[in-house]
Amino acid sequence: MVWVRWWKDLDVAGKLPFARDRLVEMYFWILGVYEPHYILAIRNLTKVMCLTSIIDDMYDASNATIEELVLFNDAIQRWKVSALDQLPDYMKLVYQTVLDTFNIIEDEMAKQGRSYGVEYAKSALKDLVGVYCKEAKCYHEGYVPSMDEHWPVALLSCGYQAVSTMSFTGMGELATKEAFDWVSSNPLIVQGSSVICRLIDDVVGHKNKRELRQVGRNQHLLAHHNNWAILGSLSAASVSRLGGIEQRVSGYSKDRMIVHDTAVLGCPNMSQMTIDSVRTMGADAIVNTYPAGSRDVVNAYKTVGIAAFGPIWDS
Repeated sequence: MVWVRWWKDLDVAGKLPFARDRLVEMYFWILGVYEPHYILAIRNLTKVMCLTSIIDDMYDASNATIEELVLFNDAIQRWKVSALDQLPDYMKLVYQTVLDTFNIIEDEMAKQGRSYGVEYAKSALKDLVGVYCKEAKCYHEGYVPSMDEHWPVALLSCGYQAVSTMSFTGMGELATKEAFDWVSSNPLIVQGSSVICRLIDDVVGHKNKRELRQVGRNQHLLAHHNNWAILGSLSAASVSRLGGIEQRVSGYSKDRMIVHDTAVLGCPNMSQMTIDSVRTMGADAIVNTYPAGSRDVVNAYKTVGIAAFGPIWDS
């Protein structure tokens, strides 16, 4: 596979030891998003998600200084080759790979007459890296935002909104400008799916995050503001209530009229793959492998963080 050679050439283990090797995981996950004939979209999203995972780890688990992390964000926002000069060597590798990958995607989409989609994808990545940087600054400054303040950032930093936009690249005739306008507007179906992904990421990531750089990671925020007052367990039912998100998010029928079903259903398909990964072991089994505090994430979110999306959670 082209992307396997691409990943090996990148040599993540040797050159970026702080980053997780997630190619197989990402590929498996993305296979559940698209119909099999969308091979170009599968390839594009696999590469982009591997890169966003590396960037996430760079902000989360590397030894980068806050100054270096700010410089990387500045470079992403500029999106210029000249920005390489201001970065340390390992960040240069990541940044150059991002530019090269998006250039390839742009060339492929130009052949289809749909190069406009790359600008939407770039904008989505800029927004994602921007919130990574914002969370890193909070940690560096010792600032713990209120849950109300941080919740919108938390939904963005789970990456779902960005990935939803990027997922439209390579979908041929479905990747219309109207479709990109729709998905990049953060429609309710994307908002609801973001809640799922944020929740799962926080529970499963409770142990995996190595020396959490970001106070903004929500277990710590919830512990600070809620003091883990409400104890409980994560059950399959509590996750499954959001599983069929395409049927419960208000406005879904309107979304179906705006964008072809295949494109719309790609959004909940992504969150459904996350849920299915939990179901494979059983939600309680997964949570039992992590510190007891991770059990409280669900209830803490329901009492503190989910208020903004009450209709989505309660439906």
